[in-house]
Amino acid sequence: MDKNEDLAILAEPKKPAYSEVKVSSEPNSFVAYLSLSPDEKEEFRQLRDDYITEKKHYREQELALGWLNIKKQESVDVDVAYLPYTYKCETVHDMPVELSDRFAPTDNIRRQEVLVL
Repeated sequence: MDKNEDLAILAEPKKPAYSEVKVSSEPNSFVAYLSLSPDEKEEFRQLRDDYITEKKHYREQELALGWLNIKKQESVDVDVAYLPYTYKCETVHDMPVELSDRFAPTDNIRRQEVLVL
């Protein structure tokens, strides 16, 4: 099981195309704005407005993830040299996972601690 399998993926919204409103009669042909009917133009305007809203939301989420990334790196103790383990992480979620995998006690170490006590 992949550890990132259940994580949501932030995907950039797809810009609408005229072909989403009007299907061309010939395959691989170009659909021009002038060839759209008034209803199709209105539908395309709505798709474009939705795209602009989704794009703005996407950028806000991207900025928030960047800020969260910075805050997580700031919270890591620099003096103990843990910070380099956060550099190669692709997502914000990977940072604590990477640090935990590297520095958290394993089950064997915990068993030894219990036996010693």
